[in-house]
Amino acid sequence: MSTTFDVFPSIMAIPTFDEVLDLSHIYLKDALTKHNITKDFQIDVRIQKNEGDTITPFLKSSPAKWNDDEYAWFFITGQGGGCDAYYGEIPEEPSEGNSITIEDWCEQILSCKKAQNFEHAIRQCINNAIYWCFRRSAGQPPIVNLSYGLIAAAFAKLTDGFIYSLDSAWEYSLFPSRADEFVQYYFDPNQDNSYGRWAKDCLDYLRDM
Repeated sequence: MSTTFDVFPSIMAIPTFDEVLDLSHIYLKDALTKHNITKDFQIDVRIQKNEGDTITPFLKSSPAKWNDDEYAWFFITGQGGGCDAYYGEIPEEPSEGNSITIEDWCEQILSCKKAQNFEHAIRQCINNAIYWCFRRSAGQPPIVNLSYGLIAAAFAKLTDGFIYSLDSAWEYSLFPSRADEFVQYYFDPNQDNSYGRWAKDCLDYLRDM
């Protein structure tokens, strides 16, 4: 089982890997400090082939995008696990292996009550026809559970985009979300639901490391 965050940009200027890592680290440090965790974790990334996981050379000063036959692996230096991320174009027409089109995305996201408050912005983002997907597989360590959502938030912030999840990566009613809003409610251990209890367990583990 896995969960995903999708990020849709409103601007076509793609941030560099360095910019994404810098902002992700700020978000992560702020989240840990807010919950009285003083440890400092460093987020890093590499690019790998889908088949064979061969590492592909790249520059962190380059735009944070990669080919269809590759994925980005975001990880925490010195810790196990990580999250895989995918970048690509949203197809206008259904295609083999990818039936979610631009119109499908619009209909799906705009079916959310919250989305109706900024429909124009959503259509603008999706009509740009590119997006990133950040996937966390089951069994990842707590620091990855926390950080992969914040990496998605960094992409959304740097592209003036929004975050969405189809598979309950976080509480569905809170999506779609801008980055500034997302980082306030994401991993809140005070939520009286399964998300809050899971966040509390993860944060308690990080505090006791």
